[in-house]
Amino acid sequence: NMCCKDWNNLLAYPTVKMVMVADWRLGLLRYTMMLGTILYIVVYVLYAQRGYMDIVSPDGSVSASLRRPSNANVNADNFAYCNISSSSHEYPDPLLCGVLSEDIILYPTYTHNAMSITTRISEELKRMNPNCMYQNFGTGGMDCNQTVSETVWQTPRRYAAGVDNYTIMITHTMLDLKHYELTGGHEKYCLTGDQMEGQLVSLDDKVVYKTFTVNEPMIVTLKELLVASGTDLADLSDFEGNADES
Repeated sequence: NMCCKDWNNLLAYPTVKMVMVADWRLGLLRYTMMLGTILYIVVYVLYAQRGYMDIVSPDGSVSASLRRPSNANVNADNFAYCNISSSSHEYPDPLLCGVLSEDIILYPTYTHNAMSITTRISEELKRMNPNCMYQNFGTGGMDCNQTVSETVWQTPRRYAAGVDNYTIMITHTMLDLKHYELTGGHEKYCLTGDQMEGQLVSLDDKVVYKTFTVNEPMIVTLKELLVASGTDLADLSDFEGNADES
């Protein structure tokens, strides 16, 4: 008997013992935790967080060009900001108006990443004080006074009539450099703006003002951009020295 017991201990092996737990509270806790784990993986990790994807921001470029519409209405009476308009009394600071070409409104007319559009202009010609120039400075008792330059002539300030009707064409491209690197430079995933759908939305992304379909050029008016950005050309400027100007 002693011999058999030694062999039993020597050749013993572990095995799994199945136990049925007959307690509804423990069973409810178990299945609740299993369901919670499944929902966490499927809904949060896979669906919400896209955990199965490698998400990176694409590289790209954006450019814009400005054009004055050929059928633009240049009747000054239609613009309240023109001082000869019958409704100019409704505008805070009406001025003279003129129709300007694209290269004056936006220079250059084709730009990248950012643009500055002119809505009000004036010109002036300045001449250098001769006593401040190197030929005369400090000679013959001539001193350079505080006026380094003087204005020879200048034009009155005036608005660009109908500038909010000018159209802006936006072109852009997108390149997935991550895909290009992973394929060892053999494959490029590149799209142009015409190959993608687009939207013109408000700054808070809550209002869609315009949609663009595939193969449709992205052309908007300056007025549409101003509305989407919550800007009104009639609003008074907060720039120092221009508090009463729009």
